[in-house]
Amino acid sequence: MAKLTVFFTVLLIALAGTAAAETPNENPDELGDGIDERLDRRGDRIDERLDRRGDRIDERLDRRGDRIDRNLDRRGDRIDERLDRRGDRVDQRLDRRGDRIDERLDRASDQAAEDGNFGLARQLDRRGDRIDRNLDRRGDRIDERLDRRGDRIDERLDRRGDRVDRNRDRRGDRADRRHHRADRRHHRAQQRRNHGGG
Repeated sequence: MAKLTVFFTVLLIALAGTAAAETPNENPDELGDGIDERLDRRGDRIDERLDRRGDRIDERLDRRGDRIDRNLDRRGDRIDERLDRRGDRVDQRLDRRGDRIDERLDRASDQAAEDGNFGLARQLDRRGDRIDRNLDRRGDRIDERLDRRGDRIDERLDRRGDRVDRNRDRRGDRADRRHHRADRRHHRAQQRRNHGGG
């Protein structure tokens, strides 16, 4: 705050000195009006620069936020695809394993039936059915785990995207507040010019 006070004091002295050197015969009221006008013009130029800079920052933040959103979406899609492929590979392996077991059990059951051992054939058929059910349950559990993992990853990516959006909104709000402050300063300066000129 002290630096700001010193800055404005030096600025006023510099402007007063410049104004006094340019118009040595003016009365103090005219000199003050000249300083006010110069300060208002300088303030207007500063406000315009701040507005342009704020607009550029807003545009950059929007573009960066959009890029982040697209990247998060692509990353989520890639993760979903990987999890789907992994689930498909697990299902295929379980299916192949189940098919091999079924083939062996079918051959053994057929052989037992040919040998007249129907009790063993029924046992082998029941065992094959149990193995198929176990493989199906195991595949379902793996699919559920992969789905839950994908859902958790999607939730994390959504939360990250929401955080990016909130940060972008906060920055935009700050830029809007700066813009409103600049508008108020400009309005007050305009009122002082109008009031002083009347």
